[in-house]
Amino acid sequence: MNLQEGFSKIENSEEFKEFKSKNSELMLTSVFLNKENWEYNYFTKNKMVTFLEKNNIIKTEESDIYEKQEIEELKIKEIKIKFKEAKALAKNLMNDEKITKEIIILQQKEVPYWNITYITSGLNVFNIKLNAINGNIIEQKFENIMNFKGGS
Repeated sequence: MNLQEGFSKIENSEEFKEFKSKNSELMLTSVFLNKENWEYNYFTKNKMVTFLEKNNIIKTEESDIYEKQEIEELKIKEIKIKFKEAKALAKNLMNDEKITKEIIILQQKEVPYWNITYITSGLNVFNIKLNAINGNIIEQKFENIMNFKGGS
């Protein structure tokens, strides 16, 4: 299912409408690709609530947010760069390494952007943030996982 279709299906579902009627300040903050399903993350009252459509059933999960964070509403209707296009742009910038894991998030900070991370068989991490309106690169990093420092 594509991103926009999933969004419409979620927001038109009875489960979502009922939840929103009790949480009027509910706002979409990000969308996460979990295998083949999009997870739509909403913020309300210091909680993140996830809606996803799987086998025609809308499921929700809630998790508390303890730290005060600046959270912006994801304006999904402004998205011009579709998922497949963003993924193709990111892969074109990769070396020839084999991708073993991918993390794909659509979020908003000033503008909506695709946050795509690939972990490769060579233990490298490639992360790119692409403007979801015009496709411009906001930020790009490529480094070996061994360069990451663990905190204590």
